[in-house]
Amino acid sequence: MNQDFDISAQKKKARDFCQEHLFECCSEVRVWQKTGLLPKGRVEELAAIFSSFCATDDSLRHAEDEVSRQSMDYVLANPPSQSSGDDFKAWYEEAMGATNEAGYVGMDAASVIRDMDSVNAELRKTLAAHLIGGNCNA
Repeated sequence: MNQDFDISAQKKKARDFCQEHLFECCSEVRVWQKTGLLPKGRVEELAAIFSSFCATDDSLRHAEDEVSRQSMDYVLANPPSQSSGDDFKAWYEEAMGATNEAGYVGMDAASVIRDMDSVNAELRKTLAAHLIGGNCNA
């Protein structure tokens, strides 16, 4: 192995890349989970970073784990008490526009929100805030 190789720098590069592209990575992982097919895109780029310091066979698993970890960190940093839920329709439209633009038509969040007619309006707004909370790059 190259003596100048800095594994800490590569791990930081992977974390930073995932954070910068979290929304896209989340969208790709959900498509992968739903269809069994990983779209070409940011998750593969993230896996390539991981493959520089871990077994290539494990790089996609590490990429998916990093996306999951950062997604949970984002949700925990933005609890329901901090979201008013007043902009439910705007969040929905923004998220759908972004997923459609990225080529991920019909994402689960949209389906869940659309099908929540039986859930009270306040809970629906809170769930929407967490499912499609706008900018995931925070």
